[in-house]
Amino acid sequence: MPQIFKPSVAGPGRVMDWGSSAAPAPARTASRTMSREGTQPSADGQGYANTPGLHEAAHVAGWRRVTEAVHAAGGRVFIQLMHAGRMSHPDNTPHRRQALAPSAVADRIGAARTGLRLSPGSVLGGVEEGPERADLYRHLAAQLAPLGLAYLHVVQGRDETLLREIRRLWPNVLIVNRSGRGRQSLSSDLEAGLADMVSVGRMALSNPDLPARIREDLPLNEPDPATFYGGGEAGYTDYPAFQPA
Repeated sequence: MPQIFKPSVAGPGRVMDWGSSAAPAPARTASRTMSREGTQPSADGQGYANTPGLHEAAHVAGWRRVTEAVHAAGGRVFIQLMHAGRMSHPDNTPHRRQALAPSAVADRIGAARTGLRLSPGSVLGGVEEGPERADLYRHLAAQLAPLGLAYLHVVQGRDETLLREIRRLWPNVLIVNRSGRGRQSLSSDLEAGLADMVSVGRMALSNPDLPARIREDLPLNEPDPATFYGGGEAGYTDYPAFQPA
């Protein structure tokens, strides 16, 4: 399951402008399931510049080009709805209002089409979850379990005991992401029973034919961090598929 994380929003008006960004979707759909970049569902949910939205007609039209291309190639795509919360600032919203807390969507589109992503132990932006962190995530997993969500997506930190506890408490599909995981260890969490699926980000971004490369033990393209989150096509549509010598 690749996490495709290149925002495609241009200018201060924050209007979607996909250009030809839908072009790589069929090729990447070899992975079958894709999770797109965190996307604000309202103007006041925007946390910082150049993030995608899904609250105006132009946004919907832009996303539809991508989803239709993925579906036509036999794949599925999840969009990560995101209120940026503590990472936000009133200056980054059109109404200069304070940040909003996350909102529930399962009751609107159905639990079977809704997943949730958690990042236990993340220190992004200087967050400190405190000594109750593990108890909080165990309680959250237990309370979410009866809702029948499609999946729980865990960006794994250092607490392996907590991951095992979440696995025990969570009855549905559990997706685990480990930053920097190499191709040789991609299946380790599956084999250990800790995950039903694993997600990859940089590896999938730089290799549009990643499943074939893994199956056939082909060399991988190296990602170029200088092009991450650029908002354009460089570093997104220009990574080549494998070509035999």
